[in-house]
Amino acid sequence: MPAQIGQVSEVTGSNIKALMDQDQLNAAQSGAGGEQGVTVGSMVEVKSGTARVLGIVSAIRSAGADRGAIMDISLVGQFVSNPNGGSDFKRGIARWPAIGSPVLTVAEADAASVVKTTSTSTVHIGKAEFNGTQDIYLDVDNLLRTHFAIFGSSGSGKTSTTSVILRAILER
Repeated sequence: MPAQIGQVSEVTGSNIKALMDQDQLNAAQSGAGGEQGVTVGSMVEVKSGTARVLGIVSAIRSAGADRGAIMDISLVGQFVSNPNGGSDFKRGIARWPAIGSPVLTVAEADAASVVKTTSTSTVHIGKAEFNGTQDIYLDVDNLLRTHFAIFGSSGSGKTSTTSVILRAILER
């Protein structure tokens, strides 16, 4: 079950800042709302009225001794209800969060919807870093239909990623 880990304190385009009080920081560090604590790279949900916006934590820094922490969050999309009673992930934001909006951990089913694909031209390239259990598939037709790039700093795995993708395509 998602747990509240903070509240929005600033909104700037597709980025927000959220404050975590000391109790929320302790809960996030202990993994409340999931087996892993919230850290850089974690997915978070931001309530925005009836909208549920997905963000990725890009930085966490101290707000001072016993004052909690400040999270920088990049907004990437939103969860929309589907006819089956669940949620689907859609890129883009239709409604930006307001100051004071709650920031929560992401439910496992919602996290899975972020990487779900309905394409039949996919190759398996690994497991999701955010939970280590969700299979990641790459839509080969969409990938090869247009330009794409793999970015990262030195040693981040660009060559390994390219190798995994090419090997999976050739084995298909």
